[in-house]
Amino acid sequence: MKELIDSHDILVVTGPESSGKSTLVSSIASTYGLPTVGEYARSYLDQLGTSYVWEDLVTIGKCQCLQEAAAHRRYPHIICDTDIITIDIWSKEKFGKSIGIPNQFIDSKHYLLCAPNIPWVADPQRENPIDRHRLFDVYHDYLVQNKLSFSVYKADRRF
Repeated sequence: MKELIDSHDILVVTGPESSGKSTLVSSIASTYGLPTVGEYARSYLDQLGTSYVWEDLVTIGKCQCLQEAAAHRRYPHIICDTDIITIDIWSKEKFGKSIGIPNQFIDSKHYLLCAPNIPWVADPQRENPIDRHRLFDVYHDYLVQNKLSFSVYKADRRF
């Protein structure tokens, strides 16, 4: 992990719902002293509720990018609990179209793609308990097709 941090300014933990992303971010941040950029969608949807439209995802995407940029200006290395690709994939899955926001700092990022090999944990904001493995493949294909630096992370247990 230390080598990944040293060779990339930004680590992004991504993947399907309930695959251990937030727990992994917290663990890496505390182990290596990295500042984190949280998942903006959670706080936005906490205020909005569970009903949302495509324009909400565009707003979430823009705000997520602003948080990431602000942290990246202040710190040499950061870890993000998701980023713009999560929101773009979510938009394509839910609404059939991209949010159209470019991925910033792309050459400085390394993605840790979390495999869904731990038990599902229900959450009011989670929508896909049944097809996490298909969504993992969607994320994997997105990373490969866009030639993004990534590695797959498989948790061995639910923390």
